[in-house]
Amino acid sequence: MRMLLITGTLAALLGLCCLSGGGASPPVSPVAIAISPPLLRFQTGAGGVTRFKITVANQGRDPVRVEAMTRDLTLAPDGTPLVGARGEDRWSCAAWIAVEPGWMDLGPEGSREVNCTLRVPRAVTGGRYAAVLFRAENPRAPVGSGLRVDARVGTVVMQAVPRTGRPNGEVAAVRAIPTAKGADLAVDVRNTGNVDLKASGSAVVFDTGGRVVGRVRLEGGTGTVLPDGVRTLAGRWAPLRPAPGDYVVEARIVLPGRGIVRGRGSFVASKPEVKSQ
Repeated sequence: MRMLLITGTLAALLGLCCLSGGGASPPVSPVAIAISPPLLRFQTGAGGVTRFKITVANQGRDPVRVEAMTRDLTLAPDGTPLVGARGEDRWSCAAWIAVEPGWMDLGPEGSREVNCTLRVPRAVTGGRYAAVLFRAENPRAPVGSGLRVDARVGTVVMQAVPRTGRPNGEVAAVRAIPTAKGADLAVDVRNTGNVDLKASGSAVVFDTGGRVVGRVRLEGGTGTVLPDGVRTLAGRWAPLRPAPGDYVVEARIVLPGRGIVRGRGSFVASKPEVKSQ
């Protein structure tokens, strides 16, 4: 099962905590930890070693006990980082990263650097991805109360072996949902290469006669899509008065290192209903 990964100081800004249990118990301060940096990119050659540090800070009012671990990383179609069990994803480098210490205690407003070592096996090509995950727990939670207060944050690690990337991708689907004022567009971009891509682009709307009646910029955050992953880019075509009829949408997606890939979809705009008075 994959779960949401909160990166950077977002958990602290949201006051992220997880409460479970019930019954009367003394008040327990929410756990709030932050990590820096939230994202690391490396270009380590096959057989090479990279060492790096991550700072963990306790931003809560109580001491916390923190566990450090590595997990597989994927991205949801909207770009949300997701983490799963280590070793399940073929594009993971979680098993290549050693973290020291694995456990630490931090007082209120305390911080500590964690030493990490990335060892890339020989004969590896392309990109690999992981999350260094930190789980903090409040040790002052009453024993046996069934109450647990914890928080999870992580650093995204993106590793690529130089000169071995084969960027490639395709438009997997073009969806158009008619609205009263036009259509909502969604384009799924699939990464078929061996390294992460940043997808961007636009859509062109054609009427039944093949005339261009609209151009739409597609948005999708950073547009990052990992190998075997899908990223959804979205936009809205909203002319003043769309004429009823058949329309074709052509997505034109730019993939650095690959060029422009295209895909088509269609929709029907209906004549607006006229309500009787």
